[in-house]
This record gives sequence, structure tokens and C-alpha cells, in this order.
Amino acid sequence: MKLLLNAAKTIAFAISGLYFLAMNGSKEEMQSLNREMNTINLELQEKIAQLAAANTDLRNFFEATQIATMFLDADLVIRSFTPAAGTLFDVRSGDIGRPLTELASLRDYPALPQTIAEVVRTGDVHEQRLTCTDGEAHYLARVNPYLSAQEEISGAIVTFIDVTGLAEAEERQGLLIAELNHRVKNMLTVAISLVKMTLRKTGPDAAAREALIGRLHAMARSYELLSDSAWTRVSLRDIVTAELEAFDDDRVSLSGPRVDLTSGQATAIGMIMHELATNAAKYGALSNGSGQVRVTWQRDDGEIALQWREIGGPAVEPPEQTGFGIVLIKGQIEHQLDGQIDADFDPEGLHVSMTFRLKP
Repeated sequence: MKLLLNAAKTIAFAISGLYFLAMNGSKEEMQSLNREMNTINLELQEKIAQLAAANTDLRNFFEATQIATMFLDADLVIRSFTPAAGTLFDVRSGDIGRPLTELASLRDYPALPQTIAEVVRTGDVHEQRLTCTDGEAHYLARVNPYLSAQEEISGAIVTFIDVTGLAEAEERQGLLIAELNHRVKNMLTVAISLVKMTLRKTGPDAAAREALIGRLHAMARSYELLSDSAWTRVSLRDIVTAELEAFDDDRVSLSGPRVDLTSGQATAIGMIMHELATNAAKYGALSNGSGQVRVTWQRDDGEIALQWREIGGPAVEPPEQTGFGIVLIKGQIEHQLDGQIDADFDPEGLHVSMTFRLKP
């Protein structure tokens, strides 16, 4: 625009000079001025072509942009708007020239006119998050002063960026953090209970420390699987496999349908499998070179029947007193899984039967 104004001034000056020379100048001076006029005319045509191209680019951008934008004068009267703004505020070309405050669609954003007026008055840029009264849509509104060719504030440009997806993601993140905090709190509660129960039964000796570390590692393996599944559900097979992967495949066999466990159930099953595997490695079928462990499970209308059976190990005798491992297993079954357990100390191998219902 400034280039066109300058060119127009130059042409006006040249025309004045041409008139003066026509009245008073020589033929040579007239020819020189004519050449100058031709040069100026070519430059003007070039600037006009550049301006036309810029206007075409602007018009295409105006029509194609997905950002809702409104152009207002100093009295908050609508000058123009992008199609996205027309859709957002239900305005049409006939609304150009109307005050922004007359738009019924602005009822969702009652403070916006005052914000725009403040930007026009001060020249400061303002940005804020807006939420529809129904809470369904969220926008990032940015108000900039509109500067004239003379660099004077003559209105405002208001853009609205749809950040509904971002707001929903932030809400989900908040829920996830709250859920994670809840789960971590539960994890610490379980860990503290393990420490207390272990030391109460065995005392603070090396064996107790080893047992405690093993149990905490079992918890960690369960939580790692849960983390990989975004704290949704973990398959029973994956939990059992994680606790028995240290043993050869020909010593351990697993059989059962697909069963997905909640985080609480997965942690409990992980602890149970760890206790049974540790006992089998120390005293049972996995303590020699030929014993085997078979883990099977069946599903019947939401109820899971889980079997642990040892074969080929040393002869089994019922314990003289209930050990901590059995106490822990029973506690996990009865309190964490709301299920039942039966331990059969068969001389040919330990057999543990557990039943519990899946949780939704």
C-alpha cells in the first residue's frame, strides 16, 4: 500500500512537471519527461501486479484457514471474518457492519467484548482460554490490535483456536495422574505390609532380607506388566510366566484360556506365584533336577479355578506350623481376590487349588 501511495505521489508530481514544461519547456525537456513517465508507469504496473498477487494469496488464505478470525473496528463493529468464524458464531456476510455485542452466539463468552475493547484502548495483546457454557467446546482466544497503514490502532483482530482435544487430553491426564497416585499409594501400602509381616515372622536376618527382596521384586514385575498395558488389564498367563521365567521350559508348563486381570488381581496373582515358585525351588519339585510344576486354570462364567501342582520332587510332608508363605498366599487370595484356597500336601507333590471371580 505504501508503495502505491509513493508511486501515486510521483505520478502526480510528474504530471505537474509535464504541464509546466508543456507551457514553458523545450522539446528536449518534454521528451525526457515523457521517458520518465513511461518508466514510472512500468513501475506502477509492476506494483499493481504484486498487490493483486498479494490480495489473491490473502483471499485464498482467508477462505482456507481453519482458524476462526474476526476483524473489528475501534467500536467493535464487524469488518470481516473467515468462514471458520462464520461457522463458530453463526454470522453471515449480512452481519458485516453489525456490532459484535449484538451476536447472540457470544452469550457463551460474556467477557470477550470487554477484553477486545481493552486491547483497542491499550494496544496490548490478550490471550485466554474460553469454554462454552455447556462445557463441550474449548477455545484459545487471542486478541491483537489492528494497525492501520499509519501504524495507528483502528480496531482488533480476534482469533479462536479450537483446543477441545487438548482440554480433553488434559482432563484424561489429570484422571490418569489421580489413578496413578492411588495405585502407588496402594503399592506402598502392600510393600509396608510385606515388610511388617516378613520381619514379624522371621526376624531381621539375612534370610528375611532375601525373602523380602524377592517379594518386592515380584511386585515390581507385576507393576512393570501393568505399566506396559497402561494400567488397564494384564493376562493371567503373562503374570505367571513372569514369575516362572527363571526356570527351564521343560520343568514348567502352563495351560489355560485367555484371562485378563485387573491391576489388583494381577498383583495378587504375581505374589502368589512368586511364593509358590520360591517354595518349589527351595523344598519342592524345582529343588532337584527332574521335578516339574504344572500351572493350569479354567474359566467358568467369570469364575477362575487356578491349580498349582508339583510332580517329581522330594516327598512332601505337611508343615508342623503354618509358614509365612502360606499365610501370604492365603491373605492374597482371601483379601485381594475375595477367593478361596485349598493346599494339599500330597507326598508326591504340593497341590494348591485357588478360585476367585474376575472383576469388571
